[in-house]
Amino acid sequence: MIDDYNIMSFFIIVCDSLSIKITGYMHGRITKNHYIHKKYKFSSFITWSNYFKSKIMKINNQYKSSDVKTNIKLKFENKKISSRKVKYKIPSILIIQENEIGNKLYKIIIKKLIKINNLKLFFKFRPKEEPNKLLVNLLENNNIKFYHTENIEDIIVKNQINIFLGHNSTMLLDAIYYNIFPISLNINNKNKTINKNANVFIIKSLVGIDRKLNLILKKKKVLRNLKKKIWI
Repeated sequence: MIDDYNIMSFFIIVCDSLSIKITGYMHGRITKNHYIHKKYKFSSFITWSNYFKSKIMKINNQYKSSDVKTNIKLKFENKKISSRKVKYKIPSILIIQENEIGNKLYKIIIKKLIKINNLKLFFKFRPKEEPNKLLVNLLENNNIKFYHTENIEDIIVKNQINIFLGHNSTMLLDAIYYNIFPISLNINNKNKTINKNANVFIIKSLVGIDRKLNLILKKKKVLRNLKKKIWI
């Protein structure tokens, strides 16, 4: 089963009581704040990479090394895309919709970004939610291409995306695998967990965002090191 925090404890308890082995498959990012992972243990667990294997073993010391396997193929369909060469001179941004940001702030972000010269902007709605009509109108009126249920790898290749702009989405970690800069927008320092996370680039204010984006695009070595750390 996937490590869905809402139901995994129930199934683990039931399976344990019936002496049934249960294998968990990593569904989202693993952090020390996940109480369920601290308290409950699958018989075996499949993670995306050795980085996450070490994470789960630190969070829950009941796991032995032999209990946790890694399989990156279960996470990514196309390994060829991870070795592509991306031109970083012009920001090509895919905004990842997240509930934590909200439509009102998205409108402010979009209006700020469209004023920047030499910038390509795209928007990705949450696939399981109906796109907000007012937000769709704003995107259409400013000729910003948006996506809903399309394959993320196709979007990346087609538009030469080199920045994912989000908040706390697992897709920010995926970006690193794709050689894309993961930027977490954390206005007013609301999420201190993100600020402690060295695996993404953080922008805390929209003031001077064009300069901030260009500075981040120069940090290719940092991005390469993040990929080695998490995915290789």
